[in-house]
Amino acid sequence: KVLEKLDCLEVFQAHVRGLEAREAERQKAEREQERQEERKRREAFMELLAGARARGEITVVTKWRDYLKTIEGQEAYQAVLRNKRGSRPRELFEEVQDELDDEVDRAKRDVREYLKGQGKRVEPGTGWEEFLAMTSGFKPEEEIPEKSQKIIWEELVERAKEEEAKQARRKKRALEDFQDLLQHTIRQEGVAWAEARPLLEKEGEFAGVSEEERVALFEEHLKKLAQGDQKEEAPERRSKRRRSTRHRDDESPGHRGRRKVRRHRAEEDDEEAEEGEIV
Repeated sequence: KVLEKLDCLEVFQAHVRGLEAREAERQKAEREQERQEERKRREAFMELLAGARARGEITVVTKWRDYLKTIEGQEAYQAVLRNKRGSRPRELFEEVQDELDDEVDRAKRDVREYLKGQGKRVEPGTGWEEFLAMTSGFKPEEEIPEKSQKIIWEELVERAKEEEAKQARRKKRALEDFQDLLQHTIRQEGVAWAEARPLLEKEGEFAGVSEEERVALFEEHLKKLAQGDQKEEAPERRSKRRRSTRHRDDESPGHRGRRKVRRHRAEEDDEEAEEGEIV
């Protein structure tokens, strides 16, 4: 009887293990089926995005919120919202924009190389029509959409403005440095430029300004000496001011470099849930 009970227990346990194994297989099959369905939903949504990209409805400056308003009622969007894993709709949208961003970067490099080869450059005041005329002979391997062309134009103009501002800061600093040199070296009036020049040209500040600017600043310096209102700036103060202006140049957009984020896209609140999306 004891053996019969043991036999019954073993049979029962084997039956339970069989049930558990079949349940595990069933759950595995369900998960796999669910993954396949979710992948199909993502692919359908990605096709929707690809179509919008081809039609120019999605660009590197398109906001997710604005695009969402155009698709939130479509089945492809609603279907992908039901996914429990994988990329969310906004992430897939931003992947498309990343690809567009890379394309614009490549196109911009090609445009810059073309302009360089033609001996042309975009200036701070270059207009859109002028830019089109400058690049009329540029024949890229792949056609650049007009919206991307405008982004390239805007960025090149902005870069030119930053460079112009940086050069202006450098020039201002060079003039101030030469004024400091005059203040420190020429301390009495009545000195001729021919006498002062050999004393000044040994210093690094001399090379930062043109001869015309040197003479003009020298004459202005002599006038101040004659008026008796010229005060020497302490060396430590000059050094501090130079460090300050150089620091500002280092912090300029041109020195920081363009960070790899989507270009000019307006900031969106990442903590705010997507409109209509189940989180």
